[in-house]
Amino acid sequence: MASRRGDARPIPAGNDTVTALIRDWAAERPDLDTWAYRFFASAVELERRLSLALEPTFDELGIRGGDYEVLGHLRRAGKPYERTPTDLSRLMFLTTGAMTRRLDRLERDGYLVRAPHGSDRRSLMVRLTPLGVTMTDRVVERIVPLLSDLLEPVRGRMDDFESTTRMILERLAGTG
Repeated sequence: MASRRGDARPIPAGNDTVTALIRDWAAERPDLDTWAYRFFASAVELERRLSLALEPTFDELGIRGGDYEVLGHLRRAGKPYERTPTDLSRLMFLTTGAMTRRLDRLERDGYLVRAPHGSDRRSLMVRLTPLGVTMTDRVVERIVPLLSDLLEPVRGRMDDFESTTRMILERLAGTG
């Protein structure tokens, strides 16, 4: 295990990482009430670990997680499975440059096409190809059961989780 700040103390794995982070801040800044930071650090660690758990599936299917996210947004749009690049950028909180790179890669691999927008000559539409629909369905059929298994311990608490998340997102919307 690696150490922090040049000392010999190991960095714990899993939730212990968050516990160590809060313990260290409490030692360095006992004047701070770090409960909110604990929540934030736990959420970041959970997202990181869940993403890592999905990587083998993405690797096995030959797709990147971020690319699947693009395909998923298109697939969930319903037939004809299309959106504008700008809509995708906004949904994914990506710059237009980052989105263009993803779209280039996905188009090269045959998962989507870019076509003129039907009513706006200045704009393009991004549309899934049949191969893109198939790939998206293959990925979601693999990751939903995996996530269900990993998150089973909190299944009965989803209403509380969603309510709490909604309250936080509403507060964030008021600050943005």
